[in-house]
Amino acid sequence: MQVIFLHDVDGVAQGGDIKEVKNGFARNYLLPKNLAIPVTKNALEKLNKIKKNASKDRIKYVADMQSLATSIQDTRINIEMRADSNNQLYGSVNNSTISEQLTTLFNRDFHRNWVTLDEPIRQLGLFTIPINLTSEISTSIDVLVYPLGITAEDFENSISSTEEPIKDSNTEAVDEPDDNITGIDEPDDNITGIDEPDDNITGIDEPDDNITGIDEPDEQK
Repeated sequence: MQVIFLHDVDGVAQGGDIKEVKNGFARNYLLPKNLAIPVTKNALEKLNKIKKNASKDRIKYVADMQSLATSIQDTRINIEMRADSNNQLYGSVNNSTISEQLTTLFNRDFHRNWVTLDEPIRQLGLFTIPINLTSEISTSIDVLVYPLGITAEDFENSISSTEEPIKDSNTEAVDEPDDNITGIDEPDDNITGIDEPDDNITGIDEPDDNITGIDEPDEQK
């Protein structure tokens, strides 16, 4: 079906564009939401007006998104969840969970597709979540997922107290090997603890051709 877009549809078209779309997409989404109208002679006559209105709406929308990005920047939301002893959640925190919290916090509709999560959060902790309001307007928020039976503040403090400090390239905690270390000495060619074999050792004598303990047989017997 050919339609004229009345408003911008992210990733699909801008207001005033004429595009061919699938019948189901048009009938089930675009037309009911008044995002587009079928291409007709009457609609084409109004195309210039549609484009002007779409341009005004776009300018207004961008300004609204910029204002929202400024408002939510550095926001921190706390989400209480059940978890096991290994800090793994019973369940997960997804973009819908976060968008609902933001909708309540800012008293305005916050679309879940603005919340960028590669995968749901499945453990306790503090996370920085990217928020992409448009292809060109983005910001981020912090999400603290904390367990039942403790306040968000106490849990955050417990995280801070157990975190290892960030290692600096100049830290002296681990020293580079020192070629001058004397704790282990190089082998000394003059060590006398083990002597080389001595050709003059007399502990074992060479056999003596003159030994008389065993007599040669007597051929005249």
